[in-house]
Amino acid sequence: MSLKKTLAGMAAAGTLAAGGTIATDRAINPYTQEGSDLKTETLSELPEGGSVETVADTTEPKITLKKWNGEVALEVRYTGIPATTKGVRPFLSKNVEWNAGDLTMEAVPLEPSPAIEDGGMEININLASKPASNVFTFQLENWENLNFFYQAALTQQDIDEGTQRPDNVVGSYAVYYKDHKNHRAGSANYATGKAYHIFRPLVTDASGKTVWAQLSYTDGVLIVTVPQKFLDGAAYPVVVDPTFGYTSAGASNYSGADDFVGSKFTAPSDYVTLISLNAYKVSTFESNWEGVITNSSRAIVTNGVGTGISPTVDDGWNTLPYSTQPSISPSTDYFLGLVMNGINAPLAYDTTGAANQGNTDPTNSYVTPTNPSDGTLSTRLYSVYATYTAASATGPASNVMWFEEQ
Repeated sequence: MSLKKTLAGMAAAGTLAAGGTIATDRAINPYTQEGSDLKTETLSELPEGGSVETVADTTEPKITLKKWNGEVALEVRYTGIPATTKGVRPFLSKNVEWNAGDLTMEAVPLEPSPAIEDGGMEININLASKPASNVFTFQLENWENLNFFYQAALTQQDIDEGTQRPDNVVGSYAVYYKDHKNHRAGSANYATGKAYHIFRPLVTDASGKTVWAQLSYTDGVLIVTVPQKFLDGAAYPVVVDPTFGYTSAGASNYSGADDFVGSKFTAPSDYVTLISLNAYKVSTFESNWEGVITNSSRAIVTNGVGTGISPTVDDGWNTLPYSTQPSISPSTDYFLGLVMNGINAPLAYDTTGAANQGNTDPTNSYVTPTNPSDGTLSTRLYSVYATYTAASATGPASNVMWFEEQ
């Protein structure tokens, strides 16, 4: 049934007779309609981060997640409902629904939060009765220019060293743009290059019982597997909720007094000067940070230690300034990082799977940073990126100056 017919039917039944009811619906409707698409659009929290847009297609069970003014546009279609199923936004609802008998796909827009600073979209698969299969498949389009990095459970050593990973991040995917990272002043701010985070789905039955589902991804196919035992004993209806968040920061975090943390990058070929490093602070606790840049052998470059700051932005990006230009050459590998003097202001990160990309040195010094050459190399991509000036303001944006642990 179309939205127009739904409203007409409500009016005939007297549902809209009370003054202000239609106005209330308009007030809570987050979408603008363009043809068959229901769209939401906002500006990214990142300076020069461009627009963030979500599109719900009412002609099929599909949403599209756009970032950086649509430069990246990931399409997500649920294959468990016929492709011809029409979607509708029910009256007095922010959600869009595609109904196919005992199964409904629901797109739920999410407001910005510390975990998803630019908001996101939750997909609810609502099961009115026990499904024939415990596997739920989503076909993705425009995935070829993205990297999907699996976030495994932390080891005990990780935990002992000060690493934290929320339950909904364990078994999730951090999704990064392959082609662009960093921020060339005056151009699009790609920051760490992170486009989305796909969180581990939580499954909830009618009695409130919950279980984590397993998430897996291969070549454009995203699969959610729900434990069969849970479905066998569940009180229906049951909701399965894969969530897609717009974020540039890592979903895990690390903190440690006098620790150096950093990740490898290649300075852009058009690099001229460093304006600042930018690092994502998690939580409201106090600490002091200073940027530290080393060469590929993990020796601090000339003027590689920046000005110390007390990060003031909680669950957000902080600027690590440099009063004197560090010695950085174009098209050369470096580790971008920082040293912190307290354990209570964690830095965000993700795990990428790239060998020897991250470096963590727990035996460093905030007062007098030393070469972190005795640190542990890892696959971590810490949430730090560089803002820099380029040789040509009209040249192509660089795609290599970044680091963030996933």
